[in-house]
Amino acid sequence: MDDNILKKTILKNPIVLLLFCLLVTNLSAQKLIVSEVYWDQNEPENNWIEIYNTEAYNQELSSILLSNVKAFNVLRTFDMGVGKNIIPPTTKIILCASKDVFLSKWSNKGKLLELPILKVVDEVGGVRIITMNKNKKLLSDGFTYSTSDTKVWDKASKNYSLIKSPNFGMSYSRRTYKTKYVTQDEGFYRTEPNPFN
Repeated sequence: MDDNILKKTILKNPIVLLLFCLLVTNLSAQKLIVSEVYWDQNEPENNWIEIYNTEAYNQELSSILLSNVKAFNVLRTFDMGVGKNIIPPTTKIILCASKDVFLSKWSNKGKLLELPILKVVDEVGGVRIITMNKNKKLLSDGFTYSTSDTKVWDKASKNYSLIKSPNFGMSYSRRTYKTKYVTQDEGFYRTEPNPFN
């Protein structure tokens, strides 16, 4: 199959893109990661997602997919001084449902991008972030959320950590550590919210 036809097929169909991203996902791959999540289905205006570039080079945040929104990409364009939708090395960005709500509770020590669509949540769902890495490969990371342990968004979501919601003022932070060649992931654990740290 011609590479251009394959790319057009993947990019025009969000479901094909999501499946493609799940296939190429590898925690040892170089990509952006969701490093902390504050997710509250009862008060979704509090929701925020921290994205971290663990690598020593710029990385592009290509798109964000929400399971309950029928859109290819809900990401708004941003610039951190190194280009459109590029996150500099070892830097974090926070996507929040409401800047006003975020700033009333936490301090802003970095780039804050308001995405009101994060207020639209279901009882069960998932969030995916898509990275275009330096080798032009699409990689994904994300999480699923649910009000119980038994409700799961989809079978493919087993590759992602489950966030329990509502979280009653707690966030979920990711335990990761780097070796010389890979970033190891130990999943999310509940903690006091600590954005940009």
